[in-house]
Amino acid sequence: MEIKEMNFTKGRVSSNLLKFALPFLGSSFFQQLYSTTDGIIVGKFVGKTGLAAIDSVYNFLKLPTLFFIGISMGATIILSQYYGAGEKSEMSVVAHTIMTFSLMSGFAASLLGIFFAPDILYLLQIPNDIYVMTLSYVQIYFCGLVASLIFNSTAGILRAMGDSRTPFYIMGFACLINVVLDLLFVAKLKMGVAGAAMATIIVQFLGAFIIVKVFMNSKNEIVFGWQKLKIKWEKLKSIVKMGLPLALQSAIYPFANMLIQTRINNTGTDNIAAYALCGKLDFIVWPVTESIGMAVTTFVAQNYGAKLFYRVKQGMKTGIALAVGTITILDVILFIFCEQIGKLFLASCDHNVIPIMAHLLRFLLPFNLFYVVAEILCAVIRGRGETFRPMIITLVCTCGIRVLWIMVAVNQESTIKMILTSYPLSWIINGIAFIVFYRNFAIRS
Repeated sequence: MEIKEMNFTKGRVSSNLLKFALPFLGSSFFQQLYSTTDGIIVGKFVGKTGLAAIDSVYNFLKLPTLFFIGISMGATIILSQYYGAGEKSEMSVVAHTIMTFSLMSGFAASLLGIFFAPDILYLLQIPNDIYVMTLSYVQIYFCGLVASLIFNSTAGILRAMGDSRTPFYIMGFACLINVVLDLLFVAKLKMGVAGAAMATIIVQFLGAFIIVKVFMNSKNEIVFGWQKLKIKWEKLKSIVKMGLPLALQSAIYPFANMLIQTRINNTGTDNIAAYALCGKLDFIVWPVTESIGMAVTTFVAQNYGAKLFYRVKQGMKTGIALAVGTITILDVILFIFCEQIGKLFLASCDHNVIPIMAHLLRFLLPFNLFYVVAEILCAVIRGRGETFRPMIITLVCTCGIRVLWIMVAVNQESTIKMILTSYPLSWIINGIAFIVFYRNFAIRS
């Protein structure tokens, strides 16, 4: 498999951005499909308790991965700017630094996650009827965290050079293997949620091995060498300076959502399962938005490094049009067919949660466009190298609003719909804030 680089400083803006975003979207789709496949198979062969066990810790499991992806994104932005400026030697140092850092931090995070899992589940107030299976799922899942971090850091290096196809192909293959292993461990061998976790970590190690092997054997702007795998502290400092705001933003998101999930966990297993189904059905909305956002960031970073500022503005307009159009279509499909799709995830005896899911999902879907606009504007600002102020806006207008809502409004009425109102409220405020910030305070060319 040969790496296909893409130089965004040349050619039509719309076609280049679309070519890059589609494989990126495919990669994110397959990554999200891991959890969806687990949900379908576990829901069918374990039941709603198994589905609730997985979803009750979903935000907790995302926390370390999202934090590291934020740090890694700092490296991707720096690499993209170096690529646009044609500085190959600097690219090599940054790439080897982030790969070394991912390996070291991955092992540390895996050990900490396994050891402290019982304490975290206690804080999350996991119901007694799903505690044992949830603990086994979490501890097995953390065994594969190091592989996930290695894959994401290497994929970020490739995407900085405009190659979004290689991660896409690998994720597609890994997802197919994941389905096969899920059916084997959960359906055939009756291993429950532990089997789903084992399938996931096997696939994570397989994906990490393949993408590193491809990167090592390909001809590209970065010549890989094992002897170069060391941390260049000056570069790591630059990576952390750029990536830490993104990491904190990514990490605090799950913390705020864990607070919401804790309140949902107190409303009973049926509501947990219904909300889990909402996440399984609208899972495609988030990778679509994030993929287009990441594509816009890479596009802007390359052109900003090359000082082609007019293309930066064109990339922003194209990104917003592409994201809004795609999400609108997906929202309409989900709004109409959510009951029919939801039944695919559960055994017939558990279909009592379908009406709850449909009511919640149809309440949330119309507000997605506020999130979309904010994400693309934030992506443009990140591509220019500004990550601190977008972090502050997001933390205050999204996470802060959610926490405030849970602490104040939900204490007056603890229904699941009242709890979930925190999401559209935060999307609206965050979207308005980014529009105002971009129009009045963002760096102008």
